[in-house]
Amino acid sequence: MKRLSTVLLVGLGAASLVGAGSAGKAPPTPKGLLLWNTLGSAHEVTHSAFGPNLVMFNCHAKRAPHFRRRCSIDVRGKLVFVDGPSSKAAMIGGGPYFPEARVHTALLRKSILNPEHGAIEAWYWQKKDPEPFKDNPHRIFAGGYNLGGAGDVNLQVQDRVDAGDPRLHFSIFFGRNKANPTIIWARSTVDHHIGYPISSLTGQWIHVAGVWDRHGIDGSTDTVRLYVNGKVVALSHKRNWGRVTCGMRKVRCWDDVVGCNDTCAGTFAVDDLKIWDYAKTEFPAQGT
Repeated sequence: MKRLSTVLLVGLGAASLVGAGSAGKAPPTPKGLLLWNTLGSAHEVTHSAFGPNLVMFNCHAKRAPHFRRRCSIDVRGKLVFVDGPSSKAAMIGGGPYFPEARVHTALLRKSILNPEHGAIEAWYWQKKDPEPFKDNPHRIFAGGYNLGGAGDVNLQVQDRVDAGDPRLHFSIFFGRNKANPTIIWARSTVDHHIGYPISSLTGQWIHVAGVWDRHGIDGSTDTVRLYVNGKVVALSHKRNWGRVTCGMRKVRCWDDVVGCNDTCAGTFAVDDLKIWDYAKTEFPAQGT
């Protein structure tokens, strides 16, 4: 964990990390926290508040996974920083990008997720719904067209197969890239389709979280849950996802953080990413 020169009060409440030189001792790190990246500036992106740092995508890096010819489809996106729910947040800017480009910005290269249980959370804002071949999907963490294939877990907003039904999706993989892989999707508690309808939340900052526990979340039969503003909106009872992490694959996956496809500049923003090593179930409601 890097030393912080200022008090960070973004989202950890009483467990905020206090920098060197502050009066008293810093409160203990919350149990089970694996990663906290505030995503508030270029420096914050590459210097996590806790856990491994993120790195910026470089298509020329020798070990970087790539699709087709190196640097042809997988391209580097430029991050800009906009007002978020409590400080600054990361958005893809710059360009020009092009249809079918896979735009990557910040990456988590280290495999830290546990196939048995965990949680991932962030704040998300979109200017518009994603549209196929225009700006689809919006990758909050990993997701479709992630660098090196599907992530261990995937949190994204996507209009799947031109359905005209953009949704927030959370899915569990922990497998190898192969034909017909086993992917467990959280399904809406209302219509039982995969994901949660997102259009009505356009223009609002929302808190999103994906949670998994193969043996049941919080003593329930739910094994996968998707939360929006502290409420369960999609879930699954399946438990037959794999146990292969990104770091165990022959071609490793590097998880996208704030990634997208096509001409996607200015379409969405992400703030305050956290990853946990337990099935966390308490999250902030909108505006808290």
